[in-house]
Amino acid sequence: MIHRSICVLALAAPVAFFVVRSTTQAPVQVETTRSEAASTANSFDALLAGPTAASLQSAEDTVAPAGTWQVEGGGINRARMTASTPVIAGPLEKTITIDPGGELEAEPIFDQETLVTVRSNSKGQKILQLWNLETGRPLGGEKTFDTSARIAPCFVDGELVVRAEDDTIEVHRLSGNGLRRIDRIREKDVVMGHPLLVNDSVVVPMGDSLVRRDVRVNDPVWKVEGAFRGHVAFSDGKIYAVDYDATSGMCRLAVIDFATGEVKGRHAVGRGAGGVPELPGEDRVTARGLLAFVQTEKPLGVSGGIKSNSVGIDLSKDPNAVTPAAILGSTFMTEAPAILGRGWLGFYDHPIEGEKLVATLSPPEGMGIRQPTRLSGKGWHQELLEHPQAPAFAREVSYFGGLAWDATTSRILWRQNELDGPTLYPCEKGVIAVRDGRSIEIWRPTRHIVEGDEVVPSAPPTEPGDGLLVLRDGKVVEGELRLRASERANEIELVGGSSTRRYLDRDSLFAALDDGTLLYAADTQALIDGLRRLGDRVELEALDKVLGLAAKSGDPKLMRKVLIQARRLRMEDLDELQEAYDEARKLDEPDISRRNLEKAEERFDEVGTARGELYWKAVESIWDDGEEVVDDWGDVVTRKLPRRQYRLLELVLDADPGFEPAREKLEELLPDEIDLPVGRGVVEWVEFAEVNAYHPVEIWWPTDGNADELTWEQDKLEEAQIGWRDDLTGYRSERIFIITPLKRPGGIARCMHLAEQLCDIMEGMFAGGTNERDLQPMVILLFETRMEYIEQSTKGDPASRSIIAQTAGVYTPSEKVSRLFLPDETDDGAWADMIETLLHELTHHWVDCRNERIPETDEPRTGRTFAQPGYWIVEGFASTTQFFLLDPFVGTYETVNPRGNRIDVIANARDDQLLPWKLLFRRPHNQLWSLSSHSFDQFPLTWTLGGMQQPGGVGLFYAQAATVSQYLYNADNGRRREQLYDYVINYYTSNEPMLSIQEAFGMSEDQLGKAAVDWAREVVAESLRED
Repeated sequence: MIHRSICVLALAAPVAFFVVRSTTQAPVQVETTRSEAASTANSFDALLAGPTAASLQSAEDTVAPAGTWQVEGGGINRARMTASTPVIAGPLEKTITIDPGGELEAEPIFDQETLVTVRSNSKGQKILQLWNLETGRPLGGEKTFDTSARIAPCFVDGELVVRAEDDTIEVHRLSGNGLRRIDRIREKDVVMGHPLLVNDSVVVPMGDSLVRRDVRVNDPVWKVEGAFRGHVAFSDGKIYAVDYDATSGMCRLAVIDFATGEVKGRHAVGRGAGGVPELPGEDRVTARGLLAFVQTEKPLGVSGGIKSNSVGIDLSKDPNAVTPAAILGSTFMTEAPAILGRGWLGFYDHPIEGEKLVATLSPPEGMGIRQPTRLSGKGWHQELLEHPQAPAFAREVSYFGGLAWDATTSRILWRQNELDGPTLYPCEKGVIAVRDGRSIEIWRPTRHIVEGDEVVPSAPPTEPGDGLLVLRDGKVVEGELRLRASERANEIELVGGSSTRRYLDRDSLFAALDDGTLLYAADTQALIDGLRRLGDRVELEALDKVLGLAAKSGDPKLMRKVLIQARRLRMEDLDELQEAYDEARKLDEPDISRRNLEKAEERFDEVGTARGELYWKAVESIWDDGEEVVDDWGDVVTRKLPRRQYRLLELVLDADPGFEPAREKLEELLPDEIDLPVGRGVVEWVEFAEVNAYHPVEIWWPTDGNADELTWEQDKLEEAQIGWRDDLTGYRSERIFIITPLKRPGGIARCMHLAEQLCDIMEGMFAGGTNERDLQPMVILLFETRMEYIEQSTKGDPASRSIIAQTAGVYTPSEKVSRLFLPDETDDGAWADMIETLLHELTHHWVDCRNERIPETDEPRTGRTFAQPGYWIVEGFASTTQFFLLDPFVGTYETVNPRGNRIDVIANARDDQLLPWKLLFRRPHNQLWSLSSHSFDQFPLTWTLGGMQQPGGVGLFYAQAATVSQYLYNADNGRRREQLYDYVINYYTSNEPMLSIQEAFGMSEDQLGKAAVDWAREVVAESLRED
């Protein structure tokens, strides 16, 4: 007896698949991302997940903040990871080129506004120069340091620390258009190493010790004896530094508590030759979570006769063990790797296997050695080895070799030939490219003005006022501005002096007065970017009112917060506050003035409010209430605003979540049952409000258990509570009912909107049905975590747990329920896969429950179709809609996705590697399992890294079925679509004579298969030409 049937789509991009049978003999179709042999090694989710939540949370604190590259290696942990927003779509265009005047000493470092470069002059001195990242122009004059050694700058929160001379460390602060020295650390005749700036402290090797000294404080906080060399790192509250034992020659990784200077241990790395290197040395440490890397100038004897300059260290091992703690899989790296949770990404030059790019996963405790996964090497993606530059990450996306690679999915997001040579560094909304070590280029996504989206207030001010004008060439103009509107074009007048300059709208991006009065914006994005720029100015003015009070408060915590924000905004005249802060942090018991502290905190709270008020003034000048949305009874349930209005509400509430006028507007757009949260969580409700305007949503909660009669919704909620949890909420639109404990309205709304658009598409495909169906909304159980999803999806089938654990979605026909979980909001790659999962499972769900061309039946459909031929159409058709690229707000969608993994598999496989087409088309559901033993070869993919793909027999079944279905839908302008729809109907109604390929499509099985393969190869080849 068929007990349960599950159709599952994996979280990451599907390439290979498993099939298992439960203990109850229920068929379970499970799609995973990679081959059975390599599933553990290639799980990139685990690369990012890390060993423990605690260790990774603290490790995240030291990755480079968004838009910054603070020190060589990125953040002060040197893990080559930043919190910058990744660029997930190309093409990019070069906006600025900077010529530093010679070969760069090392990596450039930068924050969101300023770039720092170091080069040598003809005398061997070091020349440091600041550059404006917005204009590419130099800031102030060059600064010369009289040393031939590297000065190793570290740039954190507007402060720059450098090794100015062999015995001198200097700390400078960005001030106006240049640097001002604020501290000098010097010990006569004591050679200094390379400094690191951590929380207003400098950590630096000094002679025979490692020293921490607070900026502007003479006495060290602590000193640790040892022969420390090279570049140190900070992670998880600890300093990591290379230390040599002068007697044995052993190179060690010292782990030191940053706060106290207590040595937690010294991991043996390897035995060096030639004694202790001289200071400063170029050894370097990279640390994050439970992994560290040591790169040394001279090779170390690691283990078993291996000598290497690059060694990974497992920080979970005993730090005082005598034998080296090296991870053998880490040797032969050519650059410091990027560390991702429990693994790393980097280039190798193996003495036998040659050059390769490798991602490495640390398996769970007790599961053996780390397994390397080749992303590039001889025979696949070999072009990446032509310029093996160190990779760098913006969150989960890495840039190298002219492409962007998503570590959660292993997919290539974009590639650009012009960027395959330089080293790429993530900046906010773009990349910085260093070409040949001499030229610096800034590349950003191509900016297209949205025609017809210009913003002009209905009643602009008639009198000029001080304001800000941003031109399309990037130039920023300040002065008295006035808008003149005419039939020909809008003009922005710059009033002042002896003449008036006029800028037409075709020259301008944004214009507004300092008080927020809007004059003009070329489109919505220009409006938001311009308001943010204006917001910086008003925030500066508000912050200026805090400085004196904060200095008088005596509270070092408040002073530090104010200083950090002031430096971010490039404020000047911070000496008084800085001196007060330096004095306050020296005291064991700070002398706090309660009166001044309360006033300062009140003024500091007003800083965010000032920005919100400025934004709101601009919003009010162009507010449009949109159109009413009514229900079936003619009652107004909400309003549908122009899309720009929702983005502006998000802008205001992100600046000030408590801004009451914006909260009131938002409440008007939401169901009455919603109580808006306090804090930044309110911003997510804007997206919910937007979707609510397209598909009005009812909110449902379970009853208290005493109701005499339950509505359909209450019944489904209480049914879901059994064995799950009590804090569930139901969100019902016309055709979707989502049940979830999640408090993430934006993600819930996004799923609702996509699901409703899919229903529109499916109803268009199968229009004209006359069978009466019980068309209740499709039930989706949306889980809070992956673990909760696994637990709930395997309650009745524990044997499938290990397979379900690799997935993100499942539709169960016997229950008529789909189950999914939401990924992290910031993980674009995981969200893209989640959308594919949603579309795939809901296609199964819709065909099974809402297709009126299929009659209702009490018999489980899977039972009737289990032994008939043609099962390829079930997974093939769901895979067709899975790769549709939807835009639910516009209502459009693209039907060909050349980067979908299944079409990519077929485009790259040889004909003799595929399943025979006769076998594919005639295979029934109950014989799918035997395909797992089908032999196969390895081959690469075009749009996925991760080594040679091994799809296996079942994997090829899914990939070939998907490609045939996509071919029938898309090829020849869709002329075979009706035949495809009919085949779906014939399968689900068990019309076996019409499941013959010849009868259904007028082609032999081999002819249809060949046509689908030829089409797939052309689609993928064309995508490379377009990219």
